[in-house]
Amino acid sequence: MWSMTSLYLVVGMMFVKVFVAAVDFKYPHYPAVFNFGDSNSDTGGLVSELGKQLNPPYGNTHFGRPEGRFCDGRLVIDFFMNSLKFPALHPYLDSVGGPDFKRGCNFAMADSTILPNNTTSNPNIVSPLTFGVQVDQFIHFRSRVLQLLRNGSNSNKLLPLVEYFSQGLYTFDIGQFDLARAFENSSEGQVLAYIPILLIEFASRIKDLYANGARRFRVYGTGPFGCLPKYISKYEKDALELDELGCVKSHNYVAKLFNLQINTMCSTLQADLSGTNFTYIDMFALKTDLIANYTSYGFENSKLTCCGGSGGSQLNYNSEIPCDETKIIDGNEITSGVCKNVNIFIYKLGWSSLHRSGKFSCCVKNTVWTI
Repeated sequence: MWSMTSLYLVVGMMFVKVFVAAVDFKYPHYPAVFNFGDSNSDTGGLVSELGKQLNPPYGNTHFGRPEGRFCDGRLVIDFFMNSLKFPALHPYLDSVGGPDFKRGCNFAMADSTILPNNTTSNPNIVSPLTFGVQVDQFIHFRSRVLQLLRNGSNSNKLLPLVEYFSQGLYTFDIGQFDLARAFENSSEGQVLAYIPILLIEFASRIKDLYANGARRFRVYGTGPFGCLPKYISKYEKDALELDELGCVKSHNYVAKLFNLQINTMCSTLQADLSGTNFTYIDMFALKTDLIANYTSYGFENSKLTCCGGSGGSQLNYNSEIPCDETKIIDGNEITSGVCKNVNIFIYKLGWSSLHRSGKFSCCVKNTVWTI
């Protein structure tokens, strides 16, 4: 199904058919949300899995402390849960404090990819958990919940009801890191040829969820990752590699084609899987609009990184010093810097070299739900 022929046929499409659910947030349609993805929706999965300690300024603008998110504040998934009048999604691996899974569970983890680690098609993978593992975790989670409900466990008040698994919403935001890392040692053409392989795995795992009761799916397309400081910094001195927004052409071109295929995949799965509803959200278009018209949304700068270090880049990005870390470079101790005025930096689009600010996520949320 996902052949190179179909890929290039899709290239010729003049527009993307975008399905956007009309949701009455006063009366939620979904009793629970089960989320899968990478750092764009990770609410503490990687921190729980690896014991990775995030330090301030992560979390400063909303929580006042690090809360497992690779951001200064909240993510799109946080705003979504809030609009449903539900608590923030707890990570599947977070066992401290008696996590409340009544309204769903978050299986997303930073750096996660669609393809598994052992594939020869993607040698750059460093993620501890891939999409397939996240789906397996959900299957185990569901099985364990059903067992506890049957046994009348005292923890039932913290668990989703049986019907929530079929009535709940399953959300996905993953694939960006598959594409970005493929560029590290592959040509644009090779990365394009890699897309159908990704989609075979993506569709297969969604079918596994379907076999375990999932019926309502919301799939977020990947954003314009060619506009992230980490990737711009590699080409910022070569104008031919950048588009009119100053973003990397090749990366965003691949992202567009990936999204076209994701949209087609959603339509195909909805036709093939009885009783399902798929909603595709064109995050590329939404985020590109925010970047292109950043002043209209109250931002100061479309690409400058707030949490980072100059490293010779005009984007305040240093590949050797990630946000919130201190490194010894050439005998000197250097700490990544943060915007001086905490009341100003939330209005900058870029938080770190790979992640946008909480303010950016809020604007994305507002745009998605006013279409």
